[in-house]
Amino acid sequence: MVKSQILFGVGLELYQGQTLALLGRNGAGKSTTMKAIAGIVSPKRGLVEIAGEDLTGKPPYVIARAGIGYVPEDRQVFPDHTVEENLEIGYKKRARGSGQLVTEADF
Repeated sequence: MVKSQILFGVGLELYQGQTLALLGRNGAGKSTTMKAIAGIVSPKRGLVEIAGEDLTGKPPYVIARAGIGYVPEDRQVFPDHTVEENLEIGYKKRARGSGQLVTEADF
């Protein structure tokens, strides 16, 4: 199987108290971006840094412990739950402070 590069030159910065929306057409790389941040896929180049800590290539459970969670949209993981309940499942408090949530959706 030949792997292809989906994203090029993506850069995001988000500071405490800010909100960021990642928008784009189907196939634009929104899910891949979120999966790279959450450690589900590894970037070929560059890094994923959270609060000054390089988490590039770390397993998802390490990234989750750093306070980043990923709640996929449109996978019907818990189809009997409301949207809010699905988000609460993905939200987990960190040992060092408040929880953080990374989520994606197609608009």
